Amino acid sequence: MKHRNINQTLSSFPTIKKSMPFFFGTFLGLSIILSFLWPIDSYAGGLRQEEVKQDFKKPFPFTLFHTNDLHSHFEGTGPDHYFTRFIKDRDPVKGHYARLAFKIKEQVLEKKKLNEPYLLLDAGDYFSGTLFHTLAPRKDVKSAPEFEFFQALKYDAIILGNHEFDAGEKGLETMLEKARAMDPTFKIVVSNLDESGKDSFLKKFMNEGEGEIGKSLPSQNLKEKELIHQIFLKQIYHEGRTLKVGLIGLLGPDAAFASLSDRQKVSFVGYKDAASKSRMKDLVNLTQKWTDILKKKKKADVVIVVIHGGAPEDDELAKKVDGLDVIIAGHTHRVYESLNGPNGVILAQAGSYGRFLGRLELEYFKGEVRVRKKARHHLVLIDDNIPVDKEIFEKIESYKELISKKVLKGSKYRYETPIYKNKKRIERGFLPTSDLGKLVTTGLRNELNKQLDDPIDVYFSPLALIRWGAIPALEGKKEGTVIQYSDIFRMLGMGFDEKLRPGTPIVDFYISKDDFVKVLQFTELYRLINHHSIIAYSPSLKYETYKRIPLLKRKKKTLRLHGKPFSKWPNRIHVATNLKLAKYIFRLKELSYGLVQVDVTDRLGNVLNSLESIEGVREHTLFSDYLRKSVNL
Repeated sequence: MKHRNINQTLSSFPTIKKSMPFFFGTFLGLSIILSFLWPIDSYAGGLRQEEVKQDFKKPFPFTLFHTNDLHSHFEGTGPDHYFTRFIKDRDPVKGHYARLAFKIKEQVLEKKKLNEPYLLLDAGDYFSGTLFHTLAPRKDVKSAPEFEFFQALKYDAIILGNHEFDAGEKGLETMLEKARAMDPTFKIVVSNLDESGKDSFLKKFMNEGEGEIGKSLPSQNLKEKELIHQIFLKQIYHEGRTLKVGLIGLLGPDAAFASLSDRQKVSFVGYKDAASKSRMKDLVNLTQKWTDILKKKKKADVVIVVIHGGAPEDDELAKKVDGLDVIIAGHTHRVYESLNGPNGVILAQAGSYGRFLGRLELEYFKGEVRVRKKARHHLVLIDDNIPVDKEIFEKIESYKELISKKVLKGSKYRYETPIYKNKKRIERGFLPTSDLGKLVTTGLRNELNKQLDDPIDVYFSPLALIRWGAIPALEGKKEGTVIQYSDIFRMLGMGFDEKLRPGTPIVDFYISKDDFVKVLQFTELYRLINHHSIIAYSPSLKYETYKRIPLLKRKKKTLRLHGKPFSKWPNRIHVATNLKLAKYIFRLKELSYGLVQVDVTDRLGNVLNSLESIEGVREHTLFSDYLRKSVNL
C-alpha cells in the first residue's frame, strides 16, 4: 500500500474549502486513519516515513550486496563452448548470470530468514561486452537483458558507467525507455550530471525534485515515471528500529574521459569535456554537498557512495569528503582484498564480469559503520560450484535465439560457430609489446589489406578495447581449446556504428611520418598516467619500449617500418584503427595541453576534420576471418 501525506490527500478534494461542513465526517475519518502515518515526506527514490525512535544501544546489522562491471557477460568469462549447467564438472567458466542469480537469491533468502535488512547495488558498466548487449539499444526488440536481470533480482539502485554510452546517446535513450516500461524496482542514481547534462535527453527520465524533500508523488503513468534520481534514500528496519541509508551515484573523471567519444549532450561534474581535463576537486565538492544534504537535511544515518571509478578516485573521496561511510567502486575491474580505506571509510570493489558477488556484512553503532566481527568474506566466487537459477538460465537461452534472429541474420557466423582451436595461451597484458595485441593488430591489418587498394602500413588499437585478458589454452585439450564466434565478439565487440550495428567501425587515414612519430611519442608518455592509452601497434612497426621512460625524439633511430629506418619511410603513413580511438586523435591538442597537434589527411593530402568508417567492416568479423584461415597459433 502506498502512503500519502495529509496535504497531498487534501489536495485531491478541491471542494473541501467551499463545503467544509459537508466533508467534515470524511475528513475526520481520514484524519483518524492518517494519524497512524503522520508525518510522511516524499524523496528521490520513493516515500520516506517519519523516523521511529532510534535505539542504537546495540549494533544495527545490515548487508550490502554489490556487483560492478558486469559488461553483459550473461554466459560468464568463457570460453563459451565449455559452459555446462551442472555443478563441479570442472567447467572453466567463471561468472554466468544464472549462477550469480542463484547465489544472490540464496543470500537474500538467508537474510530474510534472519530478518536482517540488505541492499543490492551495482556500480555501473553493466552494458557492453558480449553479443547480448546488441539487443537493448534496438527499437525492434522489446528486450533489454541487462535491466531485466536487475529487475528479476530486485536490485535497489544502480548507476551509470562509461560503457552505458557505447550505443551513443540515442541507444542509451532507447535502453532507458525500455527500463522505465518495466516499472522497475531499481533506481538509477546519477548525482554528478552537470547543468548541460540535466537539459539533455536524460531530463525526461529524471526526478524533477532533484533529491529534495517535499516534492510531488511519483507519477503513476509509466511514460512519465522518474527513473533517474540525483540521490537515493531508503529506510531499513531491524527489530523495531529504523536506519536511514543515503546513496550517492557518481561517474568518475576517468570514466568520463573513456566515454568522451560516445557523448555529445551529456557531461559530468568532475571532467571538463571541452578541455579534456579531469576536475576531481569539483567532484569532491559536489559529493560533500550531497553528503551534507543527506546527513543534515534528510537525517541519513549512513551515506554510501557508489562510483564508477576506482583508485585513486575512490581514495581521494574517502580522504576529502567528511561524513562518508562506504564507497563501492567499479571501472578498474579490481578485486579489493582489503576493505580498509582512508579515514575509516569502507572501500569495496568486486572485480568484473560477474566473477564475484560483493557481500559487505556491516553494522551501525554509535554513529559509525563497521564490518561485523563475525562477517564472512566480502567476496563470493561465482564458479561451477554454484548451481544455475532455472528462470535466468532459460531467459538467457531465449536471448540467444533473439540474437540469431535479429542480430546475426544474414551473417556467416552464428553464436556457437567454432573459429579455431587454440593450443597456447596468449596473454594480453598491459604493455605495447602485448602478445595478444600483436596477434589482433596483425590479423586486422592482414585482412584489411586483402580488401583495400592501398595497403595499411600500421594498424593500432587500445589494449583496453581488447576485452579478453588472454585467449586460454585449457589443460587436457590436446587438439586445442575451442574458441567460438561469441568469444571473439566478447574480445572485440565494443561499440556500434551510427545505425546501431554492433562492433566498433574501422577507419583508415593518412598522417605524415613526423606527425606519426608525435602520436607514438604521446601515447608512450600518456600510457604512464592513463591505462586507456596503452596502444598495441601491428608488428609492421618496431621500436624500443621502456617501462619508465617513453620513446623520445633522440630514440627515432630505433624506429622501423616494414624493416626500414625512419629516413626511408614514405612521407605519408597509411594507418587504420577503430573509430573509438580515432576520435581521440582530433583531441590530441587538448589532451597534451597544446604540445601535440597533428593533421589527419586523405590519400591526396587533404586535411580531414572527421572520418568515415570502412563500410561493412568490423574488428570482430575480420579477426574471426583471420583466425579461421591461420594455423600454428
